Amino acid sequence: MLIGITWNFNEPEECAWAEDLHPQITKVGWDPASMPVSWGRGFARNLRDRYDCETVLDLRTENVQEFVERAGAHGGGVYDWWIEWVRAIVEETAGEVRYWEVWGEAGCPYLAGAWLDAEVADPHRDTNYAELLTITHEVIKSVDPEALVLIGGNTVDTHKRYYERVAAATGGRAHDWNCTHPFCFKRVWEDVETEYNAFFDTLAAIDARHGVAHPLCMTEFGWPTHPGGDFRTREDLQSFVYDRVLTCSEAEAADWTRRCFDLFRERDVRFCVVVGMKDVGRGSHWGSRLGVRCHDGTPKPMWFVLKEEIAQARAS
Repeated sequence: MLIGITWNFNEPEECAWAEDLHPQITKVGWDPASMPVSWGRGFARNLRDRYDCETVLDLRTENVQEFVERAGAHGGGVYDWWIEWVRAIVEETAGEVRYWEVWGEAGCPYLAGAWLDAEVADPHRDTNYAELLTITHEVIKSVDPEALVLIGGNTVDTHKRYYERVAAATGGRAHDWNCTHPFCFKRVWEDVETEYNAFFDTLAAIDARHGVAHPLCMTEFGWPTHPGGDFRTREDLQSFVYDRVLTCSEAEAADWTRRCFDLFRERDVRFCVVVGMKDVGRGSHWGSRLGVRCHDGTPKPMWFVLKEEIAQARAS
């Protein structure tokens, strides 16, 4: 299993920490509004030369509304501009980028009306994730047959129905790997372990109904930490998952990270990308506390676990 981490290469400090960590794989979100097509090839080559590190490129716009606005400005079919954009990127990076994630967490609630539920009136001109995945898979493979297409990351407790629908619409043949974002909000390790195994079993069962079997990978994973590991109140969290959020102590997060890697190896997970290099803020929202370092750069116990796990993965 490859083990890696996400970080911001535009920050010199982040690059310095990356030198110490030597990740094996990283994920980069690629929005057409912010990154030129020519950017990706040199970036991926530099990563491989410096760290022997693979790159996952997550193709998406900021939201579905932006997607539709771009389609309107381009003219023609709703997916025409996307196809042209993806083709140009893959042509530029062929041989340098192997993994392509199609829109992180396409089953998120903010996408549900347009991309998930056929019974919900579509506010975004009939965009459909299964269709997007299919045409993206086709164009990537037409340019680089060796590339691997990852479905937008499934989460443990909210995206099973979404995956079931996409698999039914595509026959499970519009992606190569099952990508997951396995954030878990249970409070006891045995419950965490049970939820993970049930999640992986569900994905495998859905695949089996369509006569396919996709390898597992993870492009977002981690444990939010707060001092003491206290539960937070609804007002503190300001998060839609406030009533079931786990906020670990740093010691718990380190211990559970190690346990998770053992479990992931048992389940033949091909790679896992940890989010992220450091906390993005000092607030109480769980998503701001996922770093393996604190906001000020101080390493958490998870940092040392991650280094050990990467070293073990390289040795094997």
